[in-house]
Amino acid sequence: MSASAQLRTVELAVRRQLAGVDSAELPREERAAIESLQRLLADCRLDVRDYEYSETRDEQLANAAVAKKHITQLQQLVLRASSYGVFGPADVAHVSASLEQIAEQLD
Repeated sequence: MSASAQLRTVELAVRRQLAGVDSAELPREERAAIESLQRLLADCRLDVRDYEYSETRDEQLANAAVAKKHITQLQQLVLRASSYGVFGPADVAHVSASLEQIAEQLD
């Protein structure tokens, strides 16, 4: 499975979890973390797409570096969101493992 297809699967799983959260009822800090998570998820999807559509190896390496940085940040935000009760331990493990696999493909 391609990195972008894997990321779409992760994105669906994360969005499914977030659908059960009413962000209007969350404290400001938690709401900001959830919003950052949603934005970063979209950024990662676009970064992986840019990596896959790179025309030169240099472009590919540059896009891979950006994507890996965003994937790492996304992993941290998922972990932080779990402390707010948005994700359970199994969800965090699954998403983290999937994101690790995606990052490994970007070489």
